[in-house]
Amino acid sequence: MAARRNTPWSIEEVQTFLSLVADERIQRELEGPTRNDKVYKELSELLAAQGYRKTPQQCREKLKKLKSYYRSVKDHNGRSGSYNKSWKWFGKMDAIYGHKPASNGREGSLDSPTPSLEPPMEDDYVSISEEGSVTPDEAPLELAAASTPAPEAAPPTPAASSANMTPQRVFTGKRKRQREREQEHVTVLREMLAADVEQQELTRAQRERHHQMALDDAVRAREQDAALRREENAQAAAFNQAFLSTLSQLVQACGPSEIRADGLRIPELLEAILKLFPLDTYVDRPAAVMDLVPSDRQSGLAVPVWETYSGLLKEAGSDKPLEKVERFAFYERAKKSFAVVATGETSLYGNLIIKKGVIPAEDQC
Repeated sequence: MAARRNTPWSIEEVQTFLSLVADERIQRELEGPTRNDKVYKELSELLAAQGYRKTPQQCREKLKKLKSYYRSVKDHNGRSGSYNKSWKWFGKMDAIYGHKPASNGREGSLDSPTPSLEPPMEDDYVSISEEGSVTPDEAPLELAAASTPAPEAAPPTPAASSANMTPQRVFTGKRKRQREREQEHVTVLREMLAADVEQQELTRAQRERHHQMALDDAVRAREQDAALRREENAQAAAFNQAFLSTLSQLVQACGPSEIRADGLRIPELLEAILKLFPLDTYVDRPAAVMDLVPSDRQSGLAVPVWETYSGLLKEAGSDKPLEKVERFAFYERAKKSFAVVATGETSLYGNLIIKKGVIPAEDQC
């Protein structure tokens, strides 16, 4: 039954795992003649203490793959002169296994040209001939006999022919095992590359999630800020309205205050006032003048100052015409105003009532 695919090891897990394997006590137990089940169980428990959950079997397989790929890289770099392979775990693995003497333990030393996981080297000297088998003890003797000239010429014996074929068969067997070992290294490398790619995909997905969460938080923060600003503006508008209502009641109770501006004409004051206080835009006619009495209307009396007022109001942004209020109604309306400004205006029918509007919030600062 096929084994279940293991969870890829992260870089932090491999670093922690190699630091634990590098311990001298762990190395002695791994190189000992006894079984290493307890050692891998201890490694699993030590990883769990660091926050990484790996089974003893996963620890065994990971160490086997790391040692196999380390052996492949080291063999390649030892054979090729100019082109050397690089591997991010080579330094740590070489610090652990690069300077160990040959060992006969279960794990063996990686510096030894013949790891313990490979078949014994004495099999390389066994060759099968057409006539029969040649033992390791017989092969050197027959090779020596074949190389020594005989006093009389004699046809080659089957044993000599078999001995002469042995080096070629030995060379072929070594190359076959070397190819198998390289294929195993390639398989391990592909698995490690696949694990790295999968880990990179997981990391990228996690980064994208964090980025999206940050964007969502920023959007929510802006929405909350806009809601708070709307609430503050509504509260300010309600306060201003209540203040104006209270002020209006006080004015009606106490009467308007008188402001003396002797020597100044109304057009000059109106131009200055309109720069500071906008007119009310919610009424049909924010400015009112006293209408002509019937006799002056019949005589066709002209009032040029009204045209001056209309021009100043238009410059301030109000295109609405002046409201003409009957004489006594004008007096009653003036009594209820907030303030009465006494000027030095001498023009007939030059009296003027203006209604102040609301100052926008952006213009109050």
